Amino acid sequence: MEVTPLSPDVVQGSVETFRTLLRFNTVNPPGNERPLIDWVADQLTAAGIESTILESAPGRANLVARLKGGSEPAIVLTGHVDVVAVEPEHWSVDPFAAEEKDGWIYGRGAVDMKHHVAMCITVFLELARRRNALNRDVILLLVADEEAGSRYGMRWMVENHADLFEAGYGLNEFGGFNIPLPGNRRAWLVQTAERGFCWFRLRAHGQPGHGSLPPADSAVEKLTAAIQRLCHADLPYHLTPAAQAYLDGLARAMGPLGFVPKLLKNRWTEGFALRLFPDPEQANAVRASLHNTAVPTVIRSGEKTNVVPGTAEVEIDGRYLPGFTEEQFLDEVRQVVGDGFDIDVIESGPPAETTLHTPLLDQIHEVMNERTGGEPVVPWMLIGFSDTKWLQTVGIQTYGFSPIRFPDDTRFTRLPHGHDERAPRDGYEWGVETLWQTVARFCTR
Repeated sequence: MEVTPLSPDVVQGSVETFRTLLRFNTVNPPGNERPLIDWVADQLTAAGIESTILESAPGRANLVARLKGGSEPAIVLTGHVDVVAVEPEHWSVDPFAAEEKDGWIYGRGAVDMKHHVAMCITVFLELARRRNALNRDVILLLVADEEAGSRYGMRWMVENHADLFEAGYGLNEFGGFNIPLPGNRRAWLVQTAERGFCWFRLRAHGQPGHGSLPPADSAVEKLTAAIQRLCHADLPYHLTPAAQAYLDGLARAMGPLGFVPKLLKNRWTEGFALRLFPDPEQANAVRASLHNTAVPTVIRSGEKTNVVPGTAEVEIDGRYLPGFTEEQFLDEVRQVVGDGFDIDVIESGPPAETTLHTPLLDQIHEVMNERTGGEPVVPWMLIGFSDTKWLQTVGIQTYGFSPIRFPDDTRFTRLPHGHDERAPRDGYEWGVETLWQTVARFCTR
């Protein structure tokens, strides 16, 4: 079904919505998402749309709104509104001023993920304004706390209020953007899977004593040796169905160089194939789709310089592939670090995987084919995590599709959580039209 494009005024209004969202300081912790959520609720009220705000804790607000439609399975447009901390001294602009400079809009959360939230608000309001007959309900779901594990956001909503957003499909963050490929080629990623996360403490024990006497049994020495083993030994290679779909898509997209991702499908040629990628960051991201990973991040031991501590511990950011359980992942870690350590899980969440055969994904392919001139769209496994994993637990088939077009020389991996986080204005404008065409066609055909 043909859908009339957004008017220039609506696109300009969407950009202003994006910049307004960036001006809310929702650094998590503490989050303090309530003022932003109240602002969104006011915009919905002005358009005659009711919304429900639910607080999981004081200031930790989540919002649900619904447009009623036909009997087809509903679709959720969702995003988190919290952001990670900033180091303002390393920014060239105020991280919360939404400054536009040289065609880029700067601000913490510009790509993770207030651009998508602004696009979802725009699409939702435009569907309501046009009053086209919808074949399904359309739900706007904005949540808190994704950056800290979702305990006050999507996870809490799923555990306590899932009845408010029952749906068959969802669109969330991390997908719909372009990546450069060798040979002056380009591909567009759509997230169809993501790794689980397991944050845990690894603790070593030893003989305490006076710092003047080197101990024969040192907790610090044991722990540092275990950290060295984790840093220098890969966890085992695994070619999961999600990774295979990603590599097959890359192979098609890379044309004559498609043999490179094909080599990645064999553990014996993986290392050689990764060295053929011109961008080391891209190679590292591809590698992470083939391995569970455990990265030491926080080390603690002792309180006084002259006291040998009896314990030493490190916090580790663990990520594991679809098809694996948390315990299987921890068993791989134990195989590397050896015996004699305590492992305490701090926080965890399961992997997620969405089928590659749904009407929504077909719709994404149709629109992207038109909007990119036929450039390849590749199913992708997010190596981090998003709220998609919680939506999947209640049966909502969710894709990462927050379309935005970057200049081909952009190092995308350096933008989320990075200094001077920013989004290209023209790429945003391209993206909001792309999301509009996708959702409007899916909900009105």
